[in-house]
Amino acid sequence: MIDLRKRGLPDSIDVNGKPVPVLTDFRVWIAWLHDLEESKRVPLYIFPDGVELPAKEAWLPAALEFAKAPSATPKAKNASKDKAFDFVLDGDYIAASFMQAYGIDLTECSMHWHLFKALFMSLPNDTKMAQIMGYRLYSPADAKKKPETVQANLKDAWKLPSADDAAIIERQRELFGELV
Repeated sequence: MIDLRKRGLPDSIDVNGKPVPVLTDFRVWIAWLHDLEESKRVPLYIFPDGVELPAKEAWLPAALEFAKAPSATPKAKNASKDKAFDFVLDGDYIAASFMQAYGIDLTECSMHWHLFKALFMSLPNDTKMAQIMGYRLYSPADAKKKPETVQANLKDAWKLPSADDAAIIERQRELFGELV
């Protein structure tokens, strides 16, 4: 999540109350998440050379939190288990969609991972990548829903959390890390 109350974007993860520097370029995090998923090993190349690392058990949840950069909305009920995108396999479509929507050449630019994720998740519906994600998440059951039901579900999913909800979510993250 990008916090607009602060200047810039984070360049470290919080490990037991201590900031640990990380590389922030989107390419590093795409590669890290891909390697983590594919090889089931935990690569260290998200850290700049010379950084003293605490035990993996201490920094891995913080790194996953940085990678996921969760937002408070939308809250999906019965979300599809289908994978909507793959940053590696869909590279052509993602690059073309960024060029179309934002005029950004992802093959040449440097961009913070959190900004990349925000732009990616906000791609306009007329971009190829947004269309592909829609195809992959299509459900015949959803197509049969009345427009009023669809709108009510969207309203509920995009409703801002109350102060109580935010406190509960934060406490759950403290207790359960990346599982929340």
